[in-house]
Amino acid sequence: MVLSSQPPTQSVGTEFIPGKLGKGKPLVKSSFKVVATVAFVFSACFYFVTRSPAGEEANGNQFVRNDRLEVATFAGGCFWCMEPPFEKLPGVIDAVSGYTGGFTENPTYEEVSNTETGHVEAVQVTYDPMKVSYDDLLDVFWRNIDPTDAGGQFVDRGSSYQSAIFYHNESQRRSAELSRDSLVATGRFDKPIVTPIRVASTFFRAEEYHQNYYKTHSLKYKYYRHRSGRDKFIDSVWGTPEWPYSFTLISLALLGIAAVSLFGYRWRRKRMLTEANLLSSKPVSKCELRQ
Repeated sequence: MVLSSQPPTQSVGTEFIPGKLGKGKPLVKSSFKVVATVAFVFSACFYFVTRSPAGEEANGNQFVRNDRLEVATFAGGCFWCMEPPFEKLPGVIDAVSGYTGGFTENPTYEEVSNTETGHVEAVQVTYDPMKVSYDDLLDVFWRNIDPTDAGGQFVDRGSSYQSAIFYHNESQRRSAELSRDSLVATGRFDKPIVTPIRVASTFFRAEEYHQNYYKTHSLKYKYYRHRSGRDKFIDSVWGTPEWPYSFTLISLALLGIAAVSLFGYRWRRKRMLTEANLLSSKPVSKCELRQ
């Protein structure tokens, strides 16, 4: 008696590949496509969420300013470190580094840093209140500073690095005071919150080499920020990184899963082809099977 390697239910002219559901696609291939699609969508969303509107506006004026845009001003120590958290928020049009709160006109970086001009380093945020609220900006501000430090911020010491909220209208003042009181009520900080809430005064744009420093000098910026102690403090107080970075980790994890799925699919495909070649070989007798 001779055994045939062709399955009895297999019709002539139809390729038989083990692991397939009928004539459908392999289950692992379908799973890979789903994971790859999800990873692509997450990566695309991360790109559009975290890209800098300010950078696009500078390059091509793609954002049209209109009457509904509003301005908020915050001082959180080194303005290099305060631009990125705001610019990554959907609805924020621009975050400009500059000086405010002082008594001299058109101060320079050297004057603000080395003399008593009364100014502090600050960022002025232009945003669309229909897409991001002032309360959202306040939340980002509190999460990126040490509000208990009256002598500066982290490694940067001196009056020009003190934190402050500069309100432009009564609504902003009330929101700022409420957010401060709410933060105090949480008991998150062991020391008193000393960040003042002041009326906004003239804002002087800083020198161009300070604008978008985290982009134009990314290595120097990352080195400075790491050594400044800011991130270590933020992590110790809030326990989680800023949400865009969490989003990045999720995207990378999904891409990793997709890569593993692709590798698994190719391995299984090779195995199925090997099995198919064995099944398509010449008939085998019982005697041969016993050998």
